Amino acid sequence: MKPSKRRRPKKRENPWAGGLRALGLTLLTALVGVFLASALLSPLGEAPEEPIVLKDVRVQVLNGCGLQGAAQRVAGVLRLQGYDVTEVGNASSFDYETTMVLDRLGKGGRAGEVGVALGVEYVIIQRVEGSPFDATVIVGRDFRSLVDG
Repeated sequence: MKPSKRRRPKKRENPWAGGLRALGLTLLTALVGVFLASALLSPLGEAPEEPIVLKDVRVQVLNGCGLQGAAQRVAGVLRLQGYDVTEVGNASSFDYETTMVLDRLGKGGRAGEVGVALGVEYVIIQRVEGSPFDATVIVGRDFRSLVDG
């Protein structure tokens, strides 16, 4: 008697396997696309994680309008332009209607440069002996026109 050949059962292919693979690749491609689009279209007003300091101007930004995040947004605009924003906080009051720049050294040049960068027309000389800042920006209720263009 001949030894019988054992037949292996045929593997059945899952009819969904090809479709699931294609769906997975489509989803992966879509996720990569969304990630790249969000990276390219992110708002420019946000401060970078590591600001690049190009100008030797130390700036303090104070929230004088009381709207949450106003000083941070203005600081972000200045950092994007290369200013060294070393402190962000609150002003002594939240009654400022108009944003202003205070010249802490009494020289005008550096504070004036900050004023021009923000489009602020008020640069006031208010010298503070030994101030670590060249300029202080007090953010008023008009800040949206400064950060949104």
